[in-house]
Amino acid sequence: MDTAKPRPLKCHLAMMRPNPKVRSERKPRRKRWLLILATIALAFALWVGSAVWLALAARQHLQTARDLAQTTPRTSSTLINVCREANAAGVAARRLRSVMLPASPLLRRMGWLPRYGNTLAGLPALADVGAASAEGVDALCHSFAPAFAALDQPASQRLAWAIRALQTAPPDWNTLQITLAALDGAWRTVPPTTWERGILAAYRDPAQRLAILLPDARTALDLGAALWPAIPLLAGIEQPTTLLVVGQNPFELRPTGGFIGSLGTVTISNGHVLDIDYVNSGDLNIPAPAGSEFPQPYADYLRGSQWFLRDANWWADWSHSARTIETFWELNGGAPVDGVIGVDLYALQEVLATFDSLDVPGYGVITDTTSLEAIYTFYEPQGERANTNKAFLGTLLATTLNRVQGANATQWPLIGAAIQRAFAARHISVYLHDSVAQRAFATQHWDGELRETAGDYVQIVDADLSYSDVQAFIDQQIGLVVELGANGAPLTNTLSITYTNRYDDWAGDQTRHQVYGYCYNVARRQQERVAGCYGDYVRVYLPTSAAPLALDGADSPMEPRREGSLSVVGFYVMLYPGQTRTITLSYRPQIAAAEHYDLLVQKQAGTLARPLALEVRSAHGATIAVQTDLWYDAEITVQTGAMLALTSSVPPLHPSNTSQRLAVQREWAHGWHLWQAGKDVAAVDHWRDTNTISAALDQVVALRWQGEIDAAQSLVAALDPHAADGRAEFLAGQMAEIGGDWAAARSAYERALQRSPASQVTLFALALLDHRAGDDAAALARLRTMRDPLAALRRIEFDQRMAADYTAAEATNVLIIGLQPQDKPAWEQRYWMLRFGAAPPLNWSRIISLCHEALDTFPGSADWLARRAEAYQWLNDPVAALADWTQVTVISSTNHGAWYQRGVIHRSLNDLIGAQMAFQAATELDDEQHLEYYVALAEVYERLALLDQAKAMYEIAQRIAPDNESIRQTLARLGG
Repeated sequence: MDTAKPRPLKCHLAMMRPNPKVRSERKPRRKRWLLILATIALAFALWVGSAVWLALAARQHLQTARDLAQTTPRTSSTLINVCREANAAGVAARRLRSVMLPASPLLRRMGWLPRYGNTLAGLPALADVGAASAEGVDALCHSFAPAFAALDQPASQRLAWAIRALQTAPPDWNTLQITLAALDGAWRTVPPTTWERGILAAYRDPAQRLAILLPDARTALDLGAALWPAIPLLAGIEQPTTLLVVGQNPFELRPTGGFIGSLGTVTISNGHVLDIDYVNSGDLNIPAPAGSEFPQPYADYLRGSQWFLRDANWWADWSHSARTIETFWELNGGAPVDGVIGVDLYALQEVLATFDSLDVPGYGVITDTTSLEAIYTFYEPQGERANTNKAFLGTLLATTLNRVQGANATQWPLIGAAIQRAFAARHISVYLHDSVAQRAFATQHWDGELRETAGDYVQIVDADLSYSDVQAFIDQQIGLVVELGANGAPLTNTLSITYTNRYDDWAGDQTRHQVYGYCYNVARRQQERVAGCYGDYVRVYLPTSAAPLALDGADSPMEPRREGSLSVVGFYVMLYPGQTRTITLSYRPQIAAAEHYDLLVQKQAGTLARPLALEVRSAHGATIAVQTDLWYDAEITVQTGAMLALTSSVPPLHPSNTSQRLAVQREWAHGWHLWQAGKDVAAVDHWRDTNTISAALDQVVALRWQGEIDAAQSLVAALDPHAADGRAEFLAGQMAEIGGDWAAARSAYERALQRSPASQVTLFALALLDHRAGDDAAALARLRTMRDPLAALRRIEFDQRMAADYTAAEATNVLIIGLQPQDKPAWEQRYWMLRFGAAPPLNWSRIISLCHEALDTFPGSADWLARRAEAYQWLNDPVAALADWTQVTVISSTNHGAWYQRGVIHRSLNDLIGAQMAFQAATELDDEQHLEYYVALAEVYERLALLDQAKAMYEIAQRIAPDNESIRQTLARLGG
């Protein structure tokens, strides 16, 4: 128990009083802290103030530079001042970065603050961007300063003047690339949240555009640096440069990128396009002289007997093909050129994609510039514009060049990057006579040459010899297994090429691109007209000393040869629609042993990213597998020895080559193996589970064209419940049609249309059934519901006509005319088939009836009147014939042929005065000196006893045909 006495209250109060000494100590401490805080606040204010001042100064200088750049007219002094202001902005930006550097770690963590947090967190990275931008502007101004004086020249001479100036003092490409890479790297560090809210939110869209523009600017800069030695020639600086531009269609693939559908010259002088002259390759039809180096596969599989310019790009080496094209060009009357450039549609697509839209004069506006479908809207013949697709390509090329020349500063990086991608992906190949300029392209492997390497080499080159344009539906997968010996040298390579033809009428319905087909069947030794068939002559290019061992799966034996320094194995393979075939080639590369196995797989020009699976096996049992694709050339290095190691980088797969797409062939093949083993349910379950029902339906198409109709019907019946659309029912309808069961076909097509109401090909099939049943009214009504029934009708009419089924072609043309009564091509084809396609004797009465129909549609047509007059003459009705020929000369008074025919009929009616008048008109209008005109007039003169006039006409006839013995004897008889 505490017995201590409580303390007096006074003591407690005394204890509670502050100690004067302690109080005096706290006051200085508080003042010190206040002073420290005030100093920090002042320092922070000064720091913020200096940062703001520097930012405002940089902004002011940039604004001034921008205003100067927009003043007109621009002069060299203007550009110098722009650089001066930009440099001042750069100085401010670099100081701002230095000022902000100490606070950067703290600022980057300020994103949690409301409203301004994102802005503060992004400031350090933006400061880095500003400093990097300043370095870039300095580099640009320094590199291109020699060209500033070009602005003081006349507008037409500026580009040429600038190029000449920069040739004397070339830009510092290395510094430019380093600074632009630094800017791109700095920009990538800017947090995306910087633009989400706060004062920088208003700059979100420009920031996103800049993020896209910077990588393209780097690519465009690489392009400029690479091609700088060739710029004087390409721009026509010293003298005009004329280049032969060859348009190649990759959908009808040929060795250098595609069938030559069109070509023409582009002349450039002082950086400006002076002239573009583009023509259809079919118009250049002078064949190669006898004894020329005619490629034998053209004769064997294309069944060609003459060699024309359109087939001149047979060699995978572009320089060889380009020289051949140039020879054909001059043979057809073309003027000499300075080089030949091959361009395919994918290259055009790359450049067009940089524009929002493109107005092609005379055709329309391409609004979806990223899609080849938009190009094909105009490329495929439309209405009466048959065979104008090549003319469209010429107009498209000219329009694109004009648009490129007028591009602004922000578009040039996009265009340059697009061109660089097209070069790298082998959609453009260049051959120039000037060795210095050509070396610039060769260094980058943009010359289309067969590349040389000390290691292993493979290039697969396809040549579509099927008249089909089906390449867009051909999938190709490449596999290469390499067996290494103990010393690391490859002993045996096994190359497998798997082709899948995914074309059928249903697939063709998804594109405006028209696909035909006329393929050589080696087994039957005949051409087969099958829409979408694929006849491919394949060449595999191998190392110089490679020794082929065996070829399996092809339709022809292997044909070894040499091209340049490489060994080549050629063979032919044909695929029906829907069919998949694998060709295997084994060979010894016979290259020297090394510590590394080096493989170069060169991409074929004009192709997309073909998948490539490489497997390398060592003698010690080690294996390494690489999955890549031929988006560009593939270069792979494997460290050999007991353990294999991939020592080269493998670029990412093209976005189209997803794992699901690459697995389709494997999974479908497994299901097909089950189906062939009689395990129908397991096969269908596998296809359904692996999402390969569509690939299995391809096999239905293949079975149909292989003549295995029962097997096709069985397979399609099993797949139909699992199909995602009406394709299975549509195929079932086609099977029923082949069997002649029209009712079953109609029922299947109607079910297909219920599942896929927009299917144009199903509507078309039903319309043809109506037509076959004799109900043209129903057929026409259904055709009018289609998007483009005329294109579908013209396609089958072409196939019918080429197969000499003129009865079916006539019926199809009647449908075309029912839809469009004034469709001139359909009327022309009807006449052609009656007049020239029918077996003798000709049915002249039927031709007269057709002419009556045509003249009801085209009243006063001189062509149809002339055709009817000819028929009347053959039917010995000279009065009716004379009436039509007379009307022709009234409509077309300069038609010398009509005047001649009038003379013939007048003469037959013994109207010699009428004959004389008509024959005189014919000779007076004749520009080509037809011998028969003068002989006929001379004979009439002679019958009229006008012997001097007769002798004069015979003398003209003799000058036309000096070796004509009959005319000589007649003149002798008349005393001439």
